[in-house]
Amino acid sequence: MFKKIICFLMLLIPWFVSSILFPFDAGFYNSLNLPTITPPKFIFIIIWPILFTLITITVYRILKKDNLNNDYLYILIMNFIGVETYSLFFFYMNNLFLSLVSTVVTLVTSIFLTIETRKLDNSWGLLIPYNIWCLYAFILITSIYLTN
Repeated sequence: MFKKIICFLMLLIPWFVSSILFPFDAGFYNSLNLPTITPPKFIFIIIWPILFTLITITVYRILKKDNLNNDYLYILIMNFIGVETYSLFFFYMNNLFLSLVSTVVTLVTSIFLTIETRKLDNSWGLLIPYNIWCLYAFILITSIYLTN
């Protein structure tokens, strides 16, 4: 049981790296013209850990089955890169265009990740909230990019 918990945590913790390296920049964020669909800041602090946990559950289940294939791994890595580069581009570099590109990568790969997960494990439904949030994030960052 202890090994399973450690393995799960080893899969979960990397999803938080960029938020540690490139934390929330209140000055930059508050300087932006934000659309009315922007949620309160605390929502992000709640939503992302839940989504990262759901992703990790699906990855863990696939690894446990020893069912990993190259397509799944490639998409998972591309999705991880999309997620992790967002904080770098948005909060550290203050670059809205690259933040938008990162969000597009995350959205597209989240959809493909769900498709590939469905082929490998019945936990794919856990990724539906992630897809919905990525679509919302795309709409939000597009609005922010266009109004700033």
